[in-house]
Amino acid sequence: MIDFFQHLIDTLGYFGVFLLLLIENLFPPLPSEVVAPFCGYAAARGELNIVGVIAAAVFGSMVGQLPWYYAGRMLGEKRIEALAARYGRWLTVTPHEVDRVFKWFYRYGAASVFFGRMVPAIRAVISLPAGIAAMPFGKFLAYSLVGTTIWMGGLA
Repeated sequence: MIDFFQHLIDTLGYFGVFLLLLIENLFPPLPSEVVAPFCGYAAARGELNIVGVIAAAVFGSMVGQLPWYYAGRMLGEKRIEALAARYGRWLTVTPHEVDRVFKWFYRYGAASVFFGRMVPAIRAVISLPAGIAAMPFGKFLAYSLVGTTIWMGGLA
């Protein structure tokens, strides 16, 4: 997998960083804790600029979480839990984890999107309850952007 990351970054540069973080958000088993530091390492070697790496990582992460937000808006809580029960083992997301994220969102509201973007077990699915709760899109993007920037900056 490391060879794949290296090849993607060597071949596509910042767009490769964008793609890696986009895929990481769409496919939760690929953790940002592996992807983002590797991208930061490319900057440390002088292949890329660290600011560009963070910007590409944040942009890829932001684009990657939009399908989750819209899935929440369209499907609703019951369908999401049913999908997690049926396909969760392939996405490494259990119905219990989905339920926990929903409870966290309903307890803390918009702040859960900000902090959730920095918590590994919650990062991938925090957009679902935001979509289900019809959190205003601009507010969702703002909280996600700040939380994602802090997380990606720290990892890179």
